[in-house]
Order: sequence, then structure tokens, then C-alpha cells
Amino acid sequence: HRGDEEIHLTPIEFRLLAVLLNNAGKVLTQRQLLNQVWGPNAVEHSHYLRIYMGHLRQKLEQDPTRPRHFITETGIGYRFMP
Repeated sequence: HRGDEEIHLTPIEFRLLAVLLNNAGKVLTQRQLLNQVWGPNAVEHSHYLRIYMGHLRQKLEQDPTRPRHFITETGIGYRFMP
């Protein structure tokens, strides 16, 4: 829930969120996230990750243009900060 609004996540969004939450505070490389969410055949498809991180920010960040929780580590990957 976000306020009174129920938030719906797709299965991929849910898996991505779960991996980030299970590694809160740690930087995860794009390759690690792609492998854990989409499987080993997707490690070259970083555009998937950008799209779905954008979805999570839109749905879960108070201000998606200035994320406080879903942090991009430029050139490396992403980090979830509780």
C-alpha cells in the first residue's frame, strides 16, 4: 500500500524488489540482478533492468525523479536503501 492506494507489482517487478530487499544497502551489479531476476541468458540485456527499475521507482518512490530508496550506482548497478 502507498497511502490508501494498493500497489500492484508484476511478477518480474516483485522478483526484482525481493532481490534488492534481501540485499538492502549493498550494491548489486547489473549482471547480478539480471542473473537473479531473469536468469543467466539475460545478463547482456541491461535495458530490461533500466525499464523495471523505472517501474519500481514510479510505483514505490515518493518522488521517482529523485529516488531515495532505489539508487543507481552509475556504471555498476543498483542499491536499495531502506
